[in-house]
Amino acid sequence: MRNEGAILTGWYAGEVGGEALFTAQAATAPPDAARKWLALARVEAAVAARLATVMAERRIPIPDIENAAVRARQRCEATAGRSWPEVMQWLHRLAAAALEEMQADAATLPVELEPVAKLVVDHETALVAFAQRELAGDAAQSLRPVEAFLGAFA
Repeated sequence: MRNEGAILTGWYAGEVGGEALFTAQAATAPPDAARKWLALARVEAAVAARLATVMAERRIPIPDIENAAVRARQRCEATAGRSWPEVMQWLHRLAAAALEEMQADAATLPVELEPVAKLVVDHETALVAFAQRELAGDAAQSLRPVEAFLGAFA
């Protein structure tokens, strides 16, 4: 079992990486897709900021994630040339795996960390729901879970 410092640090690194990935995806995407990628990036940035606050309060060192942009570009290159549904399948697999791990880690944290654990799980749930809606052909409403999360977070 990982300790709370390792869990929070891992979550933080994932959020910083996710923000970099979604921002990089937006940079080369058509306008509507770019808007969606940037909404996902805002979710990641908001959760990373909250995790950084919690980590600072608990005196857990905030790691320098210097390779996030490089890894994001590499992941973008791996999805280049794929269709939007293929990219959404990839995103769904990525987010669903992350959600499963986050839920397992959240269950091991002390009670005082339940609010941040819920935030982390809820944000990943919104990302999974976004990808599911896109895959179901509900592109017009796909950002609803993301927007609801951001609205509740504010």
